[in-house]
Amino acid sequence: MKTTIELMNVFATFILPVVAIVVTAFVLPWLRHKSAETKVAISVAKTQEEATHLQKVKANYDLLATWASAAVVAVGKLDQSGAGKKQAAISLVQQQLDDHSIAINAANVATAIETAYAKQVDVIDNAYQTQTISQADKTSADGDALVAAPVTLTIEAGEVDG
Repeated sequence: MKTTIELMNVFATFILPVVAIVVTAFVLPWLRHKSAETKVAISVAKTQEEATHLQKVKANYDLLATWASAAVVAVGKLDQSGAGKKQAAISLVQQQLDDHSIAINAANVATAIETAYAKQVDVIDNAYQTQTISQADKTSADGDALVAAPVTLTIEAGEVDG
């Protein structure tokens, strides 16, 4: 019996403190490090997932802008009012979005249509600015000058029948 008590005494005096020191000095820091690595890995995975999601959203809105521009051109020749053309363009774009299973709310679609229209109006204004044509050099078949003063042509942005 004395040997069992002596062994327990040795265990309590020497082995238990050594185990406690090893656990405190090595095992706990190692567990903390592993826990931190896991948290970083989870954070990186979430960040990559969010980045992928943002890329998809950007691609969807790029498609929306392209389809809105095409819709504005397509409805440009319709015999409807401006509001009717806008609604027709919205319907065309919404149909494209539905066909491709892209969920974008109606307010964003309407904004994209308005933006596409505004960009195209600027292009038309830049392409068809007021031009002055001087015809002083032009003469008729008998040699008389056709025009004594320059002629100014003004082209307004708006509907063009074609």
